[in-house]
Amino acid sequence: MSIMKEIEKKEAVLRLQLHKLELLQSKLDRVVIPEDRCAFEKEINNIKDYLIQIDKELKVLHQKNRKMFLFALAIFIIVILIIIFFKS
Repeated sequence: MSIMKEIEKKEAVLRLQLHKLELLQSKLDRVVIPEDRCAFEKEINNIKDYLIQIDKELKVLHQKNRKMFLFALAIFIIVILIIIFFKS
Protein backbone atom coordinates (compact mmCIF):
# COMPACT_ATOMS: atom_id res chain seq x y z
CA MET A 1 0.00 0.00 0.00
CA SER A 2 2.96 2.33 0.48
CA ILE A 3 3.48 2.50 -3.28
CA MET A 4 -0.04 3.90 -3.68
CA LYS A 5 0.65 6.51 -1.00
CA GLU A 6 3.86 7.51 -2.75
CA ILE A 7 1.97 7.80 -6.04
CA GLU A 8 -0.66 9.99 -4.38
CA LYS A 9 2.02 12.21 -2.82
CA LYS A 10 3.86 12.59 -6.13
CA GLU A 11 0.62 13.41 -7.94
CA ALA A 12 -0.21 16.05 -5.31
CA VAL A 13 3.25 17.60 -5.72
CA LEU A 14 2.78 17.49 -9.49
CA ARG A 15 -0.54 19.34 -9.26
CA LEU A 16 0.98 21.93 -6.92
CA GLN A 17 3.94 22.54 -9.22
CA LEU A 18 1.68 22.83 -12.25
CA HIS A 19 -0.35 25.45 -10.41
CA LYS A 20 2.84 27.34 -9.51
CA LEU A 21 3.91 27.16 -13.12
CA GLU A 22 0.62 28.63 -14.31
CA LEU A 23 0.91 31.48 -11.80
CA LEU A 24 4.46 32.26 -12.80
CA GLN A 25 3.65 32.22 -16.48
CA SER A 26 0.76 34.62 -15.94
CA LYS A 27 3.09 36.93 -13.98
CA LEU A 28 5.70 36.61 -16.69
CA ASP A 29 3.22 37.82 -19.28
CA ARG A 30 2.73 41.04 -17.27
CA VAL A 31 6.43 41.73 -16.59
CA VAL A 32 8.24 44.14 -18.87
CA ILE A 33 11.50 44.66 -16.94
CA PRO A 34 14.11 42.35 -18.51
CA GLU A 35 15.82 41.47 -15.20
CA ASP A 36 12.53 40.44 -13.58
CA ARG A 37 11.53 38.57 -16.71
CA CYS A 38 14.81 36.64 -16.64
CA ALA A 39 14.27 35.67 -12.98
CA PHE A 40 10.75 34.44 -13.73
CA GLU A 41 11.99 32.46 -16.74
CA LYS A 42 14.68 30.78 -14.60
CA GLU A 43 12.12 29.85 -11.97
CA ILE A 44 9.77 28.52 -14.65
CA ASN A 45 12.56 26.40 -16.11
CA ASN A 46 13.41 25.05 -12.65
CA ILE A 47 9.79 24.07 -12.09
CA LYS A 48 9.60 22.43 -15.52
CA ASP A 49 12.73 20.40 -14.74
CA TYR A 50 11.24 19.38 -11.41
CA LEU A 51 7.99 18.37 -13.13
CA ILE A 52 9.92 16.17 -15.55
CA GLN A 53 11.68 14.51 -12.61
CA ILE A 54 8.40 13.90 -10.76
CA ASP A 55 6.82 12.50 -13.92
CA LYS A 56 9.67 9.99 -14.28
CA GLU A 57 9.33 9.00 -10.61
CA LEU A 58 5.58 8.53 -11.09
CA LYS A 59 6.17 6.24 -14.06
CA VAL A 60 8.55 4.12 -11.98
CA LEU A 61 6.04 3.95 -9.12
CA HIS A 62 3.25 2.91 -11.50
CA GLN A 63 5.49 0.15 -12.89
CA LYS A 64 6.26 -1.08 -9.37
CA ASN A 65 2.55 -1.02 -8.58
CA ARG A 66 1.76 -3.11 -11.66
CA LYS A 67 4.47 -5.63 -10.75
CA MET A 68 3.15 -5.93 -7.20
CA PHE A 69 -0.38 -6.44 -8.52
CA LEU A 70 0.77 -9.17 -10.90
CA PHE A 71 2.74 -10.82 -8.11
CA ALA A 72 -0.30 -10.78 -5.80
CA LEU A 73 -2.48 -12.12 -8.61
CA ALA A 74 -0.03 -14.95 -9.29
CA ILE A 75 0.01 -15.94 -5.61
CA PHE A 76 -3.79 -15.83 -5.52
CA ILE A 77 -4.03 -18.10 -8.57
CA ILE A 78 -1.49 -20.53 -7.09
CA VAL A 79 -3.44 -20.70 -3.82
CA ILE A 80 -6.69 -21.34 -5.72
CA LEU A 81 -5.04 -24.08 -7.79
CA ILE A 82 -3.64 -25.72 -4.65
CA ILE A 83 -7.07 -25.66 -3.01
CA ILE A 84 -8.70 -27.12 -6.11
CA PHE A 85 -6.01 -29.80 -6.41
CA PHE A 86 -6.35 -30.95 -2.78
CA LYS A 87 -10.16 -30.97 -2.86
CA SER A 88 -10.20 -33.32 -5.82
